[in-house]
Amino acid sequence: MSYPASPHAVVAMLVDRAYQERKCAALDARHVRITIHPDTATPTVVADRVMPPYGAPDVIRAMVPSGIRVVETVSWAPAARDGSRAAAIRLDFPHHPLMLRGTLSLVRA
Repeated sequence: MSYPASPHAVVAMLVDRAYQERKCAALDARHVRITIHPDTATPTVVADRVMPPYGAPDVIRAMVPSGIRVVETVSWAPAARDGSRAAAIRLDFPHHPLMLRGTLSLVRA
């Protein structure tokens, strides 16, 4: 993805409650609870929501017909000397034996 803004401005957008609410609405999420820890150096966003089973294989949709709960936690590290930003991302699926972890990076193009 590409954003026409600095990494600092993009992080500010990504930790904005209105942005997170629009993102969840665009994903057709239900029962959304968003928690934001807006510390300017190391902000964290937790989006707890129920996602519809659209696009999942039939066997999965049969197990979770009303959707699957996803808890997404994104924790941003302080800005590097060059202004780039990195975040740890974790997706938890309560009551299911699945968890995903990864990293996000924002750098100037």
